[in-house]
Amino acid sequence: MIDEKTIAPVVKELARALGDGADEQRIRELLRDFLENMKLEMDQAKRMVIKVMGGRPMATAMPGSDRKLDGLALDEKSVNLVVRVVHVTEKEIEAQGTKKRIYSGILGDETTTRPFTAWDAGAFKLSKGDVIKIENAYTTEWKGEPQVNLGRGARVAALPQSALPKVGRRSETRKIAELQEGMSGVGLSGRILSIERREVTVGEEKKTVFSGTLADQTGKTMFSSWHDFGLKEGDAIKVAGGYTKSWRGILQFNFDDRSQLDKLDDFPAAKDLSKPVTHSIESLDRAASAIDVEVRGIVLDIRPGSGLIFRCPQCNRVLQAASCREHGDVEGEPDMRVKAILDDGTGAMTVVCGREVTERLLGKSLDAVLKEIHGKKVVNYDTVRDKVSEMLIAKPVSVRGNATNDEFGLMLVSTELRFLSMGVADDARAILAEEEGAQ
Repeated sequence: MIDEKTIAPVVKELARALGDGADEQRIRELLRDFLENMKLEMDQAKRMVIKVMGGRPMATAMPGSDRKLDGLALDEKSVNLVVRVVHVTEKEIEAQGTKKRIYSGILGDETTTRPFTAWDAGAFKLSKGDVIKIENAYTTEWKGEPQVNLGRGARVAALPQSALPKVGRRSETRKIAELQEGMSGVGLSGRILSIERREVTVGEEKKTVFSGTLADQTGKTMFSSWHDFGLKEGDAIKVAGGYTKSWRGILQFNFDDRSQLDKLDDFPAAKDLSKPVTHSIESLDRAASAIDVEVRGIVLDIRPGSGLIFRCPQCNRVLQAASCREHGDVEGEPDMRVKAILDDGTGAMTVVCGREVTERLLGKSLDAVLKEIHGKKVVNYDTVRDKVSEMLIAKPVSVRGNATNDEFGLMLVSTELRFLSMGVADDARAILAEEEGAQ
């Protein structure tokens, strides 16, 4: 039997959490029942008392432990933190059939940075750069590291900027090909192949962001700098304390005024890094995304929806039987594309070629194709797909473009397609040799 000295302070704590008029005797009876008869742990018993007596779930301010981000482990309960919001995004998700808005981003303190999710954006007001005290958070796993979660029982209070020393960024050095979504504290070196300055609005604040393409020997990535480091095209840089996120399915490397940036004198030239890196499909399948890559393989199939297609003039969706799923029956606008299945021996992926690539493949424009089709006695739109299938199926090809890897699978949107003259075995050996040379 649990003694009264252990029970008494918990009863008082639960009474405060439940509010004025809470029946302490009833709390005591329930707590003992959950602990002694149902053999629950103390935290579980507290939550059950709150639930039975009509309180807000997780509303108890369970005494949490004050922690630093670098000391967090997986699956911890009730932790307290003083952190700075390094990055935050508000987005809408659907959970159990209900749409809700959440925050996700990165928190930092003087020890390191960690990803976080606040599961009810309406319960908190979080902005980039805020210094906050979080009580009663919990952790889960995200890509093998702890993620901080703010559930219904969490509390957030604003603190002055002076309450937290400069955010520490544990910078684990990576190559571009090793980047994954949701990484923080990333160190990366590369040469800027392109850069542009843009004015954007974040919340109600206008900010300047410098975006472009960064390359190293393993590949290329999109980047955004949220601080003016005086960067220009051609600069070779080393960044400590960056983080990654996806934008329109493409992984992006980000850094700001809390990152450390140095310019490098010794780094491969832009003309060498501008060439596409040849990848196997297996290596692309391990990545979140990749831009301007080359893949070589055999075309196994041409998928439905290839050849001559018609799009909705309002939303650009491909029509099915002259009907748009959003706008109903419409007069479609003609277009051409190829959706192919490519196999290189290590895996298979979908390759999509838009109108320009398809025109180059056929050696004729869309207008010429339409004129040719309508010039026949019997109009047959399938002839374009049949021609593409005849040209591509079982042929070795090289495709160049941007690859994405999401819930729909691995897909490359091609900007270039060319036929290979070498044998399949020689091609496979060339791919492996190029990959080994890039490592």
